[in-house]
Amino acid sequence: EQQTTTTQIAAEIDNQIRQKLEGATTEAEALRQDAERRAALLGLETAMVSGLPLTDSAVRLQDAGIDIPEPLAALIAAPVTLPDLQGSIAEATRAALLAARKADMGDTLTDRLATFLQTQTGARPLAPQEGDTPEAVLSRIEGHVRSGDIAAAREQIASLPPAAQDALAPWATQADLYIAGRAALVTLLQE
Repeated sequence: EQQTTTTQIAAEIDNQIRQKLEGATTEAEALRQDAERRAALLGLETAMVSGLPLTDSAVRLQDAGIDIPEPLAALIAAPVTLPDLQGSIAEATRAALLAARKADMGDTLTDRLATFLQTQTGARPLAPQEGDTPEAVLSRIEGHVRSGDIAAAREQIASLPPAAQDALAPWATQADLYIAGRAALVTLLQE
């Protein structure tokens, strides 16, 4: 009877050890999968802000078992990164300013001459300015983009005259793609 009790105790101890090992193994696997998922998401975020190709990150997301939401899939299919937007904003704002100036040359001969000279020289403010003139709004847009705040830059576009908005439309489309993809990524990071 003593031996039976000892055998039962040993079997119970073995069973408890096996259960704890299985639990630890399951927990370790869950932690590994979570780490892979997080690394894949952070890799994509790094690619988006540094200008690295997004396709490698997309493969890592799929390998980690992450369902890629549509806005993020669209961004990966037509990659737009922060450096892309930063690199194209100066040309886009110059075109928008030119369009705004041509649309509103002024009422007097002096106004028209001043606008003509500004248009010919491409003169524009380089630092963000206060005010609601196209020059001021475009300077703030560029300032936001340089600092990486694409959403704030995108919001400012609505306060421009229609001609300037039209000139910025291709850049704004790229910005919208980036903003939507970034929002989807943030949501995934919070899960």
